[in-house]
Amino acid sequence: MSPLADSANPPAQIDVAAAEELLDGGEVILLATRPSGWFVPLTSAPVLTMALLVAAATTMVHKTFEISLPWQSIFFVCGAVGSIRVALACVEWVGRLYILTTRRVLRVQGVIRAEIEDCPLSKIAATTLTASAAERPLGVGSLFFQDDQGRPLEPSWTCLARPAEVHQAVQDAIRRAR
Repeated sequence: MSPLADSANPPAQIDVAAAEELLDGGEVILLATRPSGWFVPLTSAPVLTMALLVAAATTMVHKTFEISLPWQSIFFVCGAVGSIRVALACVEWVGRLYILTTRRVLRVQGVIRAEIEDCPLSKIAATTLTASAAERPLGVGSLFFQDDQGRPLEPSWTCLARPAEVHQAVQDAIRRAR
């Protein structure tokens, strides 16, 4: 296991054998990790917030104006929508893998059909580590890559655990690749 791997993501959860199938001859995996476990609540937060607001508004309208609303059905729908969003976020988390090799960065995503985005280290001129207001207190961040003209390159790595350590590993690999 890489020393940079998220402690909440033991090596059994990272399918290194599947990742090695993506490698070119002579390419070596330097880092393979998943997003932090905070990925699920952070990506679900907007939908959960809207569901709570709809439920609260329904309660206020029902109590304030004594309007006959199917408030129990509305609560059920809000709960179902929130639950479905969390379940989808869990599936997204399981199907997402970030890989740093001696030659490139990759993002593999998808459970049924994997989509692979990669970028050679030689094309990356700069990296940017960011943390949103929601990510900062949780100790997670996102890593973005740019070319020599400052244009964004795909893939980006979002919601990383120990983002500073991952960022340093990527920068070291870029320096070695030059």
